[in-house]
Amino acid sequence: MHAVFMLNGKKELVDKFIMWLETRMFYMPFENPKLMPDMKGPDGSILAKGVQPLEGVLRYGLFGTWEYVFPKEHMNEILTTLDFHIPLSAENYPGKLKMQARLKAIRTALALEPIPDFKKDKMLILPDGLKDHIRIVALGVRYDAVRDVAGMIHEAL
Repeated sequence: MHAVFMLNGKKELVDKFIMWLETRMFYMPFENPKLMPDMKGPDGSILAKGVQPLEGVLRYGLFGTWEYVFPKEHMNEILTTLDFHIPLSAENYPGKLKMQARLKAIRTALALEPIPDFKKDKMLILPDGLKDHIRIVALGVRYDAVRDVAGMIHEAL
């Protein structure tokens, strides 16, 4: 799954947030119906199902956007951490209507899906003050297909 957003704030603080986000680890579930020998449990037996650790990936996007790629199973905590539950319309600032129109154009140009409903009860543990003085503008999401990659069935991140 891909969470697409824009960041605004002092460069030093934004860079610190980006470096923190790039170091998050997740577990991605997989299925191994062909019992490929690559995926083994602690006892050495071949796993038919399991989870595989991987890092979330932060990518530069078009139009000054950022795209965070992570396993869909972690959607609730990632979208909550990235403030996807706080609509830009809740903020009050000059030029608000023009900004919303421009963001809608960016969403359309990037072919983003609307932000899905998600539980807001969990989020990643943040160092104190990490998101202070940073504004995260949530744009939308992209979904990854589930594919058979070399005999392993998982989300194709």
